[in-house]
Amino acid sequence: MIKQIIFILITCITVTLQANPLSIRDSIVDFKIIEENRGNHDLYFFSFNNAVYDLSISCLPLVNTSFHVGFSPSDIISNIKIIDKRELTLTERNLFFKNKCNLINYNNPIINSFAERKRPVIQVIFNPFIIEGNTVFLVTKYEVSISFKENNSLKQLKKNYANSSVLSSGIWYKIRVKNNGIHKIDYSFLQSIGVNPQSINPRNIKIFGNGGGMLPQANNIDRLDDLW
Repeated sequence: MIKQIIFILITCITVTLQANPLSIRDSIVDFKIIEENRGNHDLYFFSFNNAVYDLSISCLPLVNTSFHVGFSPSDIISNIKIIDKRELTLTERNLFFKNKCNLINYNNPIINSFAERKRPVIQVIFNPFIIEGNTVFLVTKYEVSISFKENNSLKQLKKNYANSSVLSSGIWYKIRVKNNGIHKIDYSFLQSIGVNPQSINPRNIKIFGNGGGMLPQANNIDRLDDLW
């Protein structure tokens, strides 16, 4: 039995800038409800152009924005400015409350810092749904801004190591990804690798990786300690 599952679908906005602070203004487009057949039942979920699905954070899709920066950052602060929003339709609202769990506040974003192909990256993830009384809104236009300090000293680095690998428990399958892009793991694919989809709960699956690419040459850039 696979004990953990996260469906991760990332189409991220990425910029390479040197200035500090940095900001990106963008819109949520192609917002829709997706229906997928899961054997003996149908699964409904929201989808939009730059969504991240991570059930360890929320049952609802989140907005992912990434900044490529010119040096290893520290003391990162992010701010989300809502420029426009719209009220969810009745159908969307019903699905929202059906899937709602662990809802984080949009102005309390999740900030990650890591290296991608030798370049430091700051990732900002936030919730695009806002509850005001009995009304639910979807953020349709927003601005993400960040400020940070340069961290190029080995003495400043704090190494945080995992107590144990994520591979230490559960049943694992290694899946090779040959090409860049979005890859779908569906019912038939699980069957093809010897998994009986009817015997597992799709909420209990997780996908882990390390982003690929070579380790950075500079010693003052953080390195991944485990899969994520």
